[in-house]
Amino acid sequence: MDDARYAGLRKLPPGPLSALLAPARLMLDSPRCDPALPVCDALRALEAEGARLDLVKLFAHGLPGREATWWGCLAARDLVGAEAQPPTLIAAEAWVFRPGADTRAAVEAAMRDAPPEDATGLCALAAFHADPVAADGGMSPPGIVGMAVQGAVLMSLFQPDAPGDVAARGALLIERAFDIARGGSGRVGPIIQEQS
Repeated sequence: MDDARYAGLRKLPPGPLSALLAPARLMLDSPRCDPALPVCDALRALEAEGARLDLVKLFAHGLPGREATWWGCLAARDLVGAEAQPPTLIAAEAWVFRPGADTRAAVEAAMRDAPPEDATGLCALAAFHADPVAADGGMSPPGIVGMAVQGAVLMSLFQPDAPGDVAARGALLIERAFDIARGGSGRVGPIIQEQS
């Protein structure tokens, strides 16, 4: 892989992979990825190995809360389509664009009123716990934002009856994560279920 791919990932922590995974007590599935590697080197090793699920885990837990939540929202949009208006997703997206007490309260209300089968509720959960108000108050369990985002991305990756195959969806999701890690919008490629 081209070294330029792993340069400029300013939204990821510069330290070792172990420091990223330890707070949530996570382990990667890949036995060949040394936890002492810097995060960007771990990305390179995981991508060379084709360890897509570990890449999802690394980005979900490595991106800052707001950026990770946005990545989850993009994945959820693939799941429900561009025109859908699920309240939990709308609230999470609003929080990403304008973090604060009012948008966090809207996220909380949307979660409370969501039906059990709401496929976008993980985005709202991530937004609720990624907000600095929650983090500063010590209310958020370690790793909850990463776990919620990881779940949203995996739901999108393995959605049944989606156009294309898992490999293509996985490549798109990972490209979005790389773009967000560089400070971009993550708007790489079309919404998968969007109809022409």
